[in-house]
Amino acid sequence: MSWMLQATRRLRREQRGAVLVLSIVMITFIFLPLAALAIDTGQAEHAETQAQAAADAGALAAADAASTTVGQSVAQTNDPSATVPTPGQSGTKYTVTVTSTVNNLLGAFLGKPTTNVSASAVAQANSGGGGASDGFIFASNNSCSGAQGVGAYLNNMTDETVGAVTSIGAVTLDNVNGTTLAAVNLGKSCTWSSGTGQNGNNTPDTITSGPNQVETSFTAWPQPFSSATSACTTSYSGSVTFSSSTTFSNQVICALNGTITFQNVCPAGTVSFIAQSITFGGCNGASFTPYYDGLSYYVTGTSALTLPTGKLNGGTVFAPDATINYVGCQSTCTDSGFFEGLNVTFTGNNVTTFTGIGPTSTGGGASLVQ
Repeated sequence: MSWMLQATRRLRREQRGAVLVLSIVMITFIFLPLAALAIDTGQAEHAETQAQAAADAGALAAADAASTTVGQSVAQTNDPSATVPTPGQSGTKYTVTVTSTVNNLLGAFLGKPTTNVSASAVAQANSGGGGASDGFIFASNNSCSGAQGVGAYLNNMTDETVGAVTSIGAVTLDNVNGTTLAAVNLGKSCTWSSGTGQNGNNTPDTITSGPNQVETSFTAWPQPFSSATSACTTSYSGSVTFSSSTTFSNQVICALNGTITFQNVCPAGTVSFIAQSITFGGCNGASFTPYYDGLSYYVTGTSALTLPTGKLNGGTVFAPDATINYVGCQSTCTDSGFFEGLNVTFTGNNVTTFTGIGPTSTGGGASLVQ
């Protein structure tokens, strides 16, 4: 009987050893991989959720501000570790894509150390929102002084129809009679009313909508154009003067460290101009087609840009740190375009209708469309 007892004990020890080995095998090759797989899957799902939220936020911001740059910045802020290429744009629709890379735990042992996740969103400006195409002035100066040339300053306008005026600070109407403004949007609580204008001498007869409180921070439209300098087709190391008639063909003329001067001639053709300052002498009746992204003039410095008489022809004038002066047409005309500067003075000589092509920023916002 003793040999049977010994055999039973030996069998039990062997069974315990087999169970231990089997347990180690199951933990090593089944439970740990399953746990690692669950961690990898959870991390990927979390990254995808974060990427989608960032894409949604970026697309909405882009459509509301009508700016791919704003959309890209907002998406990147919402997912700092992700890659956010320049958003796509089709009309008033903006597409933002966010791509993120996740480090794998199990995958690292299976030859796939990382997983890429991607999310996209498409948004469109609501009617009357940031993408509405009737804004024609955006002034970023936040002063409420109402002095001539401060903020948005409109003068010498009779029976004219113009787009919306947005100013972070003052809006002044001076010698403005019988004129229709699409909207007047104030970025802070500057005193303004449709009855008198701020420090204005006269009253516009028709205003289709009263003042609307909008954002108090400066948002460039349609983009800051800082990237426009990379599009220069002809660059001058210093200043340049054009004194003979020249018709430009699909060009971006740059004098990033100097002044572009037109002396007794006017620009013509299809072209955009970028310089620290731009001056005109003896140019009357200027009219050309804006080339780069609808840009006519971009002044990078602080010197005022006084445009010659003539038509803007749907172009954007961008001078974020300077004053823009528009002086109208030589004779009765209609015009279109957008002015964005520190201050914008619009003198409506002979202009019957000026159609804005910029946003109104009237708070309509944007909505996701897919």
